[in-house]
Amino acid sequence: MRWVLVTTFFVSLFLLSLLMLFYSSYIVNNLNRLIHGFQEGSSGNFQIRLPRISGDEFGRLTDYFNEFMGKLESYRKERDQAEETLRNSERKLAENFDFLPDPTFVIDPEGRIVLWNRAAEEYTGKKAADMIGKSNYEHAEAFYGTRRPILIDLALHPCEEMEKLYFSLKREGGRISGEAYTRHVDGNKVYMLGTAARMYDSKGNGIGAIESIRNLSERKHYEDALQKSEEKYRSLVDNLNVGVCRTTREPHGSFLQVNPAMIKMFGFTSAEEMLAVEVSSLYQRPEERVPFAEEVRRLGSVKDIELAMQKKDGTPIWTSVSSQAQYDEKGELKWIDTVLEDITEQKKLEEQLRRSQKLEAIGT
Repeated sequence: MRWVLVTTFFVSLFLLSLLMLFYSSYIVNNLNRLIHGFQEGSSGNFQIRLPRISGDEFGRLTDYFNEFMGKLESYRKERDQAEETLRNSERKLAENFDFLPDPTFVIDPEGRIVLWNRAAEEYTGKKAADMIGKSNYEHAEAFYGTRRPILIDLALHPCEEMEKLYFSLKREGGRISGEAYTRHVDGNKVYMLGTAARMYDSKGNGIGAIESIRNLSERKHYEDALQKSEEKYRSLVDNLNVGVCRTTREPHGSFLQVNPAMIKMFGFTSAEEMLAVEVSSLYQRPEERVPFAEEVRRLGSVKDIELAMQKKDGTPIWTSVSSQAQYDEKGELKWIDTVLEDITEQKKLEEQLRRSQKLEAIGT
């Protein structure tokens, strides 16, 4: 009996050892499968799937692994699509940027050139390949021939001293604009309008600035010609011995411009003093201003109209008035230009002549 118990014990021990050996091998094999799967996944192979060979814990781990890899694969596809969309968008933006008609360039917060379009290349003679990545105001040297902060830099770091180098400098919101002469690749100076602004990412962080420069040489030429013409015209008007003025279209009217003869004719001491009064106040009968202005508006011009007017101190005078209406692009009356001649002495002579003729008629 004792021998049977001992034999049974050793047989059971042997079978248990075999069972443990088998189960250990089963655990190791399943762990190796999972480890291999994770190694494949970590190398970027998210398409790997492990076969489910049992319904135990290893089977459920296999299901979790396959589900996890599926989510990673889906995420990678979405990411790849997003990256492709972003690349296409950036490529399209770069193409559009390159074909902007005005010289345009971008710098990062450290002042390094990030983008330099074709128009900038043509204007400065500097190729984008040679400019991108450059700093130390290389962009300023290309346009102005000197290394200093220009509008794109002032958008990032305002400097009152540098801003004085521009004409008509303006700051509106996050933009800064100004006019200045720049250097063209052919060596000529060109009058340009520059506009610059800070750039931000989707989170509102500053990522640099952009500037676009537009050629205003033609406009500047016409402005200078117009200024010279106006100065010549003003010099001519100021030296006329008849009154010349420009008035508003309102019923009572305001003076916009008056020449020296006009100031003297009505007894004022300065243009500022005369510009402060209403036109109708210089009429002997102020109510006559309204029908006169209406007639000018309706006819476009009137000539040699005699008006009874008065000086600042109330002294009556007679004037011969010729007026021309000036209209805007919509056909609305903007102002009235007028030439006045003091005919008071002439009217006195005419009155004396009438009296003399009347006396002669009585005497005969």
